[in-house]
Amino acid sequence: MIDDNALIEKWEPKVQRLLRTSYVAGLDRDDLAQELRIAIVKAARGYKNEKGAGFHTFLHTVMTNHIRTLITKAQRQLHPGSLDIVSDENMQPEEIMKALEVFDPAMIDLEIEEALGSDLTTAEKDYLVLRIEGMTMDEITDDIGESSYTVRNSLRKKMSLGEQY
Repeated sequence: MIDDNALIEKWEPKVQRLLRTSYVAGLDRDDLAQELRIAIVKAARGYKNEKGAGFHTFLHTVMTNHIRTLITKAQRQLHPGSLDIVSDENMQPEEIMKALEVFDPAMIDLEIEEALGSDLTTAEKDYLVLRIEGMTMDEITDDIGESSYTVRNSLRKKMSLGEQY
């Protein structure tokens, strides 16, 4: 059985090095350090030497991927909707966040139609709205009932053909 405290203590210098070069909005330095320590324990439990990579290499990959995941989640939380609903330049940060929390998805639909034209399929519109809301490709696929990758590629083709976009 692996002693988690000893493991964390051994790899603490690596945590500190990553903290010097990493920033995640919404997490202070101590929170990020704790997330990295949790990643150390998970990496130790999931490590298998079958692929020939040393633990240090595996750990580094796990920790950097964890930081990337945290950054992605933070970005989704910071941008829950369209920024067009915030029109007053003198608004305080608390007022801006409150305005963003109550955005109307139907307004996003109108913004998409104005920007891209009205000949988008329902799936394409749904895809764009859900991406704006911060959903992952897998979540979108589940929600719209068809492959989000197919819908995205359809949108890309339309845009590259120069149709009204």
